[in-house]
Amino acid sequence: MKIVFLSHTPRNYLFKVGSYHLSNECARLGHEVLYIPSPLSPFHFLNFPKLGDKDYRDVIKSRLQTLQPEKDSHGITNLTPFVLTPYNKGIFDRPEIPLRQQFTFNQIKKKLKNIGFDSVDLVIQDKVGLFFMRNLINAQSWVYRATDDYSNMSKGAGKKSIQILEQKICNFSNHVLVTSEPLQQVFKKRYGVDASILRNGVDANHFAAKHNQPKEYTSITKPIVLYVGSLDERFHLELLTQAAQQSPELQYVIVGPKSKERIPDNIPNITALGPKPYEQVPAYMQHADIGILPLKMTEANHARSPMKIYEYGISGLPVVSTPLRELKKRKEKFIAFAEDSTHFHRQIQESLAQKDQLSSIAKRSSKKHSWQSITEQLLSLSMAPKSKTL
Repeated sequence: MKIVFLSHTPRNYLFKVGSYHLSNECARLGHEVLYIPSPLSPFHFLNFPKLGDKDYRDVIKSRLQTLQPEKDSHGITNLTPFVLTPYNKGIFDRPEIPLRQQFTFNQIKKKLKNIGFDSVDLVIQDKVGLFFMRNLINAQSWVYRATDDYSNMSKGAGKKSIQILEQKICNFSNHVLVTSEPLQQVFKKRYGVDASILRNGVDANHFAAKHNQPKEYTSITKPIVLYVGSLDERFHLELLTQAAQQSPELQYVIVGPKSKERIPDNIPNITALGPKPYEQVPAYMQHADIGILPLKMTEANHARSPMKIYEYGISGLPVVSTPLRELKKRKEKFIAFAEDSTHFHRQIQESLAQKDQLSSIAKRSSKKHSWQSITEQLLSLSMAPKSKTL
């Protein structure tokens, strides 16, 4: 089949999101795959405050590299649209932009025809603002895969704008998929659609392959409590710092963009390492003792399907998380929950005391959630009759 992914994140970016893994598996199965991330616009280069942020510049750089069709090492073609106006910035917070926008400076329509992707078997969309691509691609089946409650996230387009557009996407799509049970309930109530749940998974081979101890760990003699991921507005920084101050017998290691900037440097048992390439992340997990997920208790976070859970798990780490509804519903025995710093510290200690047993459970459970299995389910669902609406 010819399959197109319309994703919010470039494949060559630091974080490897679900569409990255799904597209890899589709290519491995022998399908022709085109990957289209969020568009660039001239306004991205006029956002002078953000241009001072390295993470923002890296996102722009990753998109600039694929303004022309380019195949990567997985045999997947990458192509970024260059549009006139963005969708989720200030005066451009309007749903009609992704509905009507067809002009692209880099002639996407022509390029799609040249590479044979103007007519395809399947489109999988997870970026709301790429809905204008329906005017450029003729697809036998269109799947909307919602990975977050986008309208309840603090960044991006306004709540009303996103909900108007998501309703139109749900009406247009052959199938609607969500990555969590709370998000399924949101879509049923808000949009009147019976969405299917297809949770995020884990690249089992990548995280199970053995790695040497990272050099940053060699001088650490305490049990290592690890967080890998973004430190954006969803991350509970206060909970982390309070838990660290209450547990001097533990060393907290933080891997992720802005960790060196956001983590206070006056707490000796927190080590911020900054971002690490995806290829190196398994080493930091395999040689740690506990994985943590201290996220704020917001509605958007409750609807998330954190990929780190099974990445920690398959690396043999018990996990301590804030009690997000989606994670609690999974009833995974290797995940403990705590809402305040004192309880967080206690749960870490209890997980350390049972580490060997919990590690075996974590590996065994996480293997069931491989991206290979999830991709097979996705392709099967995409061929099923159209999703029902209420």
